[in-house]
Amino acid sequence: MRKRFVAGAGAAAVALAMAVVPGVGPAAASGKPPIPFSGALTCAASGAVLFSSPLVNGGGTPTTVTLKVKFSGCAGTGASAGGATLLQGSLVASAAAPTDNNCGAVLGGATLPALTGSVRWKASGGPALGSTANVTRALVFYNPTTNVVSVYLPTVLPSGSFAGETVRFTGISANFTGFQLSGQCSGGGLKAIKFGAPGGSATGAATVGA
Repeated sequence: MRKRFVAGAGAAAVALAMAVVPGVGPAAASGKPPIPFSGALTCAASGAVLFSSPLVNGGGTPTTVTLKVKFSGCAGTGASAGGATLLQGSLVASAAAPTDNNCGAVLGGATLPALTGSVRWKASGGPALGSTANVTRALVFYNPTTNVVSVYLPTVLPSGSFAGETVRFTGISANFTGFQLSGQCSGGGLKAIKFGAPGGSATGAATVGA
């Protein structure tokens, strides 16, 4: 009985270790280890800032912030490693602490809670090692003069592919005007701020390691 218990505990420990590092999973278990990428990389970037409780005017209800970013069309010296070519990735990060669902405060540039998560990279020619991700002091800001909502996402990748590198986002603005988004705050509430593709075409970019 004791031997069976120890074996089961060992299997659970291995499964937990595989789950902690993004990109380590079925590919690694099949004998093909994930490939770490490094160097300069530039991708198109689009995504959304999501709120568990929609933002409303004067809101005081706790809301949890989640960030989702899609990286596509990646290129650069950092896109090649170990005979594989990195093509795209997806970042998902969530805040441990909530913030109030006050639309005026959020659109006015209030700093959002720190978010932690990971990036799962997709490559041709082999599995790509994922990255951990920390997003700190993120914010959105509505400029009434230009009617544009800008999104700021200071991001660092502490470990995995591109370990220690900063992700620099450029051209990240909301897909809808500030007037349109603020109007949702007086209706059913603002559930998400989608960014990176105003007018339906991707204009946002993300650069890593450059």
